Amino acid sequence: MSTTAYDAIVIGGGPGGLTAGLYLARAGRRTLLLEQALLGGQIAQTSHVENYPGFPDGISGRELIDRFEQQARRFGLEIQFGRVEALRVDGDEKEVVVAGLGFRARVVVVATGLVQRLGVPGEQEFLGRGVSYCATCDGALYRDRPVALVGDSDWAMEEAHFLSRFADPLYLVIHGRELKPSDEIRRGLLENPRVRVVARSKAVEIRGDDQGVTGLVVESREQGGTSELRVDGVFIFSGRKRPGTDFLRGVLDLDEAGYVRVDENGETSVPGVYAVGDVRRSRFHQVATAVGDGAVAGMDALRYLRAGR
Repeated sequence: MSTTAYDAIVIGGGPGGLTAGLYLARAGRRTLLLEQALLGGQIAQTSHVENYPGFPDGISGRELIDRFEQQARRFGLEIQFGRVEALRVDGDEKEVVVAGLGFRARVVVVATGLVQRLGVPGEQEFLGRGVSYCATCDGALYRDRPVALVGDSDWAMEEAHFLSRFADPLYLVIHGRELKPSDEIRRGLLENPRVRVVARSKAVEIRGDDQGVTGLVVESREQGGTSELRVDGVFIFSGRKRPGTDFLRGVLDLDEAGYVRVDENGETSVPGVYAVGDVRRSRFHQVATAVGDGAVAGMDALRYLRAGR
C-alpha cells in the first residue's frame, strides 16, 4: 500500500469539514480534504439559504458552498474525491484508506454527516458491490446495465437524472402514485425511454450473489405482494438518516445510534481525531452550527499539532 503524508486529513466536504480544512490550511499545515460525492453535502441541494449570517437576501446552497471551497483552496486546502474505507490508528499516526491507498496524518477531522439507510436485508452485505448512496460517484460503472434507484425527493431526482445517462433500464422506485412532471428534471426523466417508474412501491430486500447485486424486491403498496426487479445496482436516497460512521466502529467511541462522542473541542476518544457537524449528536443541524464545530476543531487541532504529542 502506497502512503502519502499530510499534517491533517478532513473526511467529508460539508460546511464543517470545509471550515476545519480552511483553518488548518490557512495556518500553513498541509491539509487534505476527502469527499466521496459532491462538496457541500445536503446544503448544496438547498435552493435558498436565508439564515446564514452575512447574506441578508439569502443565497443558494450551491453558491454558498462554492464560496466556502474557493476560500479554502485559496489557503492551500487540497481536495480529492473518493470513498473512505477505513481509519487506522498507530499511536500518534493515523492512516485514512481510500481505494486501497493510504493517506497518513497526525490529525484527522471526521465530517461525514448523515447518510440514509433503508435498513433492509442485503443493504449492508452488498454495500460497495452494487449498493450505493451516490449516483455521481458510481453511476458510470453501470453503463447500459439495469439499475434501481429508491427515493423521490428533489435530491433523489437529481441523482436519477445523472444516473439516467448510464443505466438501461433505470427503475425509479417511489412511494407515490406517480412521478409528477413538476420540474424540468422530472419531466426529463418521464420523457426518457430508459426510465421506468415503479410507483406505490416499497423496497424490502436487496438480493445478490458472490459477484454482487442481482435484484431488488419491491412490495406493492396498493395490491400487496412482492416482485423482483432484476438489476445490477441499487442506489438509495430514501430511508432513515443515521451518522456516516460505519467505518469508524472499533476505532472511535460511538454512542448507541452511531454518533461520535466528542469533548467540548470536538476531540474524540482518540487524541488528534476530531468530529464536526451532523456526525456528532446535536439537537440542531444547521450550516452555522457545523461551521462553528469546524472552527473549534480546526483551532484545537492546530494546538495538538503544535504540542507535538
